[in-house]
Amino acid sequence: MARRKVPSQAATGAETFSDSLVGRQITDGTSQLTNTNFAIDRAIPERDSKKFRTSQFSDFLTLDDLNEETDAPTTSSKTKEERKKEIKFKSSKNDAGVSTFGSLRSRLLTSITRIITKFPAATLVDINSLVKNSNYTAYNISYDLTQNTTEFTVDFAMIYNPIDVIFVAPNSNAIPTTNNNIRNLFSSYKKYVIEVSGTTYTVLTYTEPNSNNEVKFKVFGKPFGTLSTYDLNYLIRPNDGIVEEFYMGLDELEEMLLNRESTPKFTATFKVPRDSFEGDRTEITNVDISWPMSKDGWNVKIVGLEYENYLSNLVDLSDEIDNYKSNLFIRFMSSPQLYEFDNEDKKIESIFQLYGQNFDKIKKYISNIANMRNVTYDGVNNVPDILLKNLANTLGLSTVSLLDEKQIDELLYTRQDSQYD
Repeated sequence: MARRKVPSQAATGAETFSDSLVGRQITDGTSQLTNTNFAIDRAIPERDSKKFRTSQFSDFLTLDDLNEETDAPTTSSKTKEERKKEIKFKSSKNDAGVSTFGSLRSRLLTSITRIITKFPAATLVDINSLVKNSNYTAYNISYDLTQNTTEFTVDFAMIYNPIDVIFVAPNSNAIPTTNNNIRNLFSSYKKYVIEVSGTTYTVLTYTEPNSNNEVKFKVFGKPFGTLSTYDLNYLIRPNDGIVEEFYMGLDELEEMLLNRESTPKFTATFKVPRDSFEGDRTEITNVDISWPMSKDGWNVKIVGLEYENYLSNLVDLSDEIDNYKSNLFIRFMSSPQLYEFDNEDKKIESIFQLYGQNFDKIKKYISNIANMRNVTYDGVNNVPDILLKNLANTLGLSTVSLLDEKQIDELLYTRQDSQYD
């Protein structure tokens, strides 16, 4: 028997057989969240009212506010003299391109100028000198057995002096100012030695050229044996303490330019980007360049055609590296429109070069954080020597300072060359 009438005559849909075919009917906005499992809270929270107090902003920095950095970061060792020692890092010796943000070319030219100014210059008593008044490099040799000292005379015209060591004091009372007082041999002769056949003898007294153009030296020891005259070459140079102090004061780029362990001596290696022979890729090529040396085997050349070629090669290599890797501050971190209004002296570019060089100084310390626990014999990519004691204390080792006398330090400066090739 039928229970429904079609069409339905019910007053609402609740009485029809198809009331639930379309699912639950939602007629308000609250019950529609996740099938009526959640509801909307109609209470609107008020915002928090807070007051922040700010202090006055600092003034902008200008070039007039920046002070010149006279000292690099140092650490003081608590000794009797409270001497300050500079923290130095040694990077790889296989790449002299140590600049990133600054220009390698500008840094190279600055380093070369500083090396020439501070170099411990030596003079050679040359038997093959074209201008000479004697056939001997040393004569009137007199040895004092009691004091173990030797006096001898040297023909001043025979002295080969490529970097202008000053033998004669000026006539005026005021001594001319110089950046390297060691080259004033007339006042610093006690810091010089006579090197004969690889053995050094300390200079005790020195007499300036007389009317016969002769100079006299008195040294400790017996450099010429029992001879009264000597006809071989020998050097007059600063002592080992002065020499090692100069090399220890070089930065990482200057150390690479004056690499004493290279063959030939003073050879630096640059990694230069160059196109391959096929021209389809760029390869990093090692290029060695050696600073030419004088005939005495000690001084670097600072004049002449060889020195000019050396500078020209350095400039060309540094330009290649600057265009590929370094000089980032000028090439990418500053607007090129700034240089359109620069003057002939390029003062704006020089200012940005200073910024780049200082960025490189900061980067050097950041990059070497990874090496703060490395200890090696050569000191390359190693914890700085002055911080080695701090590392030992950090690892729980106790350190003892056995020697701290100036005389002992000078003994440590003595360089022992390798006995084998």
